[in-house]
Amino acid sequence: MFICTGNTYNIPGPLLDRLEVIEVSGYTEKEKIEIAKKYLIPRKMNKNILKSS
Repeated sequence: MFICTGNTYNIPGPLLDRLEVIEVSGYTEKEKIEIAKKYLIPRKMNKNILKSS
């Protein structure tokens, strides 16, 4: 048994034909942007002692 993971289907056709593809949903692009705005960017700015303008 082999388990492959990836974000894209950059797999050769003959190998892809032999795989069972299971898609797992994640965050949407809009959700990722909101997470960055509300949590990631402020945390990095605070860590690096930067003030928002």
